[in-house]
Amino acid sequence: MDQKIEKIQVKDLPPDLLDEIIEKIKPYVIGLLRINKGTSGEEVHLLGSGTLIQMQDKYCIITAQHLANELEKFDELGLNIASYEHKVVVQTSSLRIVKIGKYDVDCMGQDLAVIILPEETIGTLKARKAFWNISYWQQIVLSKSIDPNIGIWILCGFPYVMANTIGTSSHFDNIKRCCCLCGYTGVEKYWIKDDFDYLNLSVSYKKRTDLPDTFEGVSGGGIWRAELYRSNDGKISSSEPLFLGVAFWQTVTENNLRNLIGHGWRSIYEIVPNKCLDCLH
Repeated sequence: MDQKIEKIQVKDLPPDLLDEIIEKIKPYVIGLLRINKGTSGEEVHLLGSGTLIQMQDKYCIITAQHLANELEKFDELGLNIASYEHKVVVQTSSLRIVKIGKYDVDCMGQDLAVIILPEETIGTLKARKAFWNISYWQQIVLSKSIDPNIGIWILCGFPYVMANTIGTSSHFDNIKRCCCLCGYTGVEKYWIKDDFDYLNLSVSYKKRTDLPDTFEGVSGGGIWRAELYRSNDGKISSSEPLFLGVAFWQTVTENNLRNLIGHGWRSIYEIVPNKCLDCLH
């Protein structure tokens, strides 16, 4: 049976369908917090974003390498895993960081890292979150012909401008509220360079007042895609969302347009497992 490709704008999609897609992605999204201890107590700042993943028997966070490099500067990493007041802290000395590729602060490229979590943290995270199984999905994704022009793409992360300190409570002296943004977009360009692949996502500010002025903090956030289908009765449905990228760079805004750059599925499912498993053996 022949299939037709139909163009449709996000604003024309059923809101309940979009909500359903986001709810399936959220369990894998995690916020990374930098904790500084001073004479006046703890200071908590949003570091960036990540996606919870599993590789064989290891539970990890995949993120941008420039964020992982910051972990070397402080003793504790805070993890945002719920919408209520909570505190989940991991000693950075207990983390194992695998840097993927050759990161250059002055170059847009090869900006991936995997943070391998200590076993004592896994139970707490599993109680509220989920880990995307890279080992399970590896063959499935790499054997697929993924057309970046098909489906709806979603970027999930924690913008700095949407994080703020909201005071104290009976349990905490300092409460940091971090809001997760899941934005719908499309892929403007896909390319491969030095074995790593890249996605260029488009952001239009035209007639939009709900978008953050900067996407700082979204670095390390996951890029997902869900395919859309229209049945004979006109109803639109979607496939299960698939984790296909990690964001790490934003361009300046020109003519109400900005681009967000991330690594793609080849980097995640081919290069990352090979690099990590070599380091673990």
